[in-house]
Amino acid sequence: MLKFLFALFLFPGVALLTVPALSQTSQVPAPILCGVKDNIEDADCRQKLKGLFTRKGDALTITLNGGKSKTYVGNAAACDGDNAEKCLVFRVRGYFTQVQSLLVEKAYYEGGDYLFVSRRTGSETAMQEFRCCRRMRNIYSRSIRTTPASASTTLRSGPC
Repeated sequence: MLKFLFALFLFPGVALLTVPALSQTSQVPAPILCGVKDNIEDADCRQKLKGLFTRKGDALTITLNGGKSKTYVGNAAACDGDNAEKCLVFRVRGYFTQVQSLLVEKAYYEGGDYLFVSRRTGSETAMQEFRCCRRMRNIYSRSIRTTPASASTTLRSGPC
């Protein structure tokens, strides 16, 4: 009798274990990617991400949750004037909706870095040698896990 009751209670539980949870069935939304025109974000990007960031000349301001903001100030005039040591441009390259984070390019005269900026906390994750969109999905997957703001990730890959 006890075995019968045990089996009776166990049977519905086994059925629940064979199906995924509701949160597991949804697809991860694709990131919103931004193009660049005249060394800043293109108009399409500014329209899609309206309210998430603003730009006044060389200053890029990211709007964080809770009314705070974070500002990055570059020096694009130095890039145009061939002053390589002072050349610095910040521009938004993408947005990841599920983790509420912006991908900000920090471009120098030659090369650059990328900052993965959380709109929730304002924390940054610095990345180097970021070459293709497929890598953005890997960064996105890692960002779901908690990463300290001081962490640095180096990605090395060939072109897509």
